[in-house]
Order: sequence, then C-alpha cells, then structure tokens
Amino acid sequence: MEWINVKDRLPENGQLVWCYYLPNKQVEEDIVYKNGKWYDDIHDNSYLVNSKGVTHWMPKLIPEPPQCT
Repeated sequence: MEWINVKDRLPENGQLVWCYYLPNKQVEEDIVYKNGKWYDDIHDNSYLVNSKGVTHWMPKLIPEPPQCT
C-alpha cells in the first residue's frame, strides 16, 4: 500500500488512517479524518494542532481475525 497525497484525495469522513505529519516529520497512527479535520482517535478525538501539516495518509487496515477451529 502506498501513501496518498492529501492534494490528490482525502479519506472518507470518519475513516481511521495513518498520516504523515510534516511539522514533526513523523507518522501518526490512529488518526480519524472528520469534517475536514484530522483527529487523534486515541486521545479523546482531540484535534491535531496543525491539520495543515498532514501531507499524506493511508488507510489503517485491520486484518480479518483468524479462523479458529
């Protein structure tokens, strides 16, 4: 899976993603894109201070659970 530039496409509303946050030059996990803003899903949906710093994102895919017999 490849990173998606926010200039090309944004996630669906409410989608859980990974994002690249340029001010810190790091990958942020468990981020939710809602109503044009990026939120930290783990910390009470707190708004990321500088949403404009998000340059790329990719879906956070949760794998299917194993089949137990």
